[in-house]
Amino acid sequence: MAEKQVKTRRRELTPDEITARDAKRARAIRRKRRRRERAVAVTALLLTVYICIGAIIAIYGILSFNSVAENDKVYSVEGCLGDKKVFSVSASAANNAYGLYVSFTTLNRLCPISITGDANRIALILPDTDDYIECFSNSSSILVNDTPCRLSSPVLFTEDDWLIPVELLDNYVNGLTVTYGDNHVCRIVLADSSVVLTTSHSLPVGTANIEYSPLYNTDYIADTSAE
Repeated sequence: MAEKQVKTRRRELTPDEITARDAKRARAIRRKRRRRERAVAVTALLLTVYICIGAIIAIYGILSFNSVAENDKVYSVEGCLGDKKVFSVSASAANNAYGLYVSFTTLNRLCPISITGDANRIALILPDTDDYIECFSNSSSILVNDTPCRLSSPVLFTEDDWLIPVELLDNYVNGLTVTYGDNHVCRIVLADSSVVLTTSHSLPVGTANIEYSPLYNTDYIADTSAE
């Protein structure tokens, strides 16, 4: 004869036990809610920090690109033939993130330097000589009569003109005198119109093995001028 299974009946909770159970469940729910709220708060904080850091980096990059370094003096530029001022460029127009510049068109008002080339490379040809300086767009490397040299600032090409670092004129063109006054005016002086401009150069360390294909061929110019 099969034994009958005896079903156990759960004891009913007393009111105090029911209250304690409900309180325990409420505490568990509150703990889960607090953990979820903390996770959301931490995520929001990290996201805010990330956005702030990104904004700071972006602002720093913009300011660095559009301003001159704080330890550099900002100069305006004047070109003079003897004591006569030929041109004047304001400090805001002459300075950019790389340094002090004068446009070729402006410089040509002071001394009749010729130019040949295109938007990628040019040769500045000094008058009455075969001396030339070859420049490359957005590059600090130049050729001074086929000798590789390097500037601290790049030569720049805009939509309609070339921007020449004043450093190039100061270091590599004999006949032009470049001075920097206490009044923050850089003066480029040609003593008189009879001065013959020539190039000067020294070979910087690390450029001896640079190879270029010269754009301006003095032999070709000499041959064609003789015809």
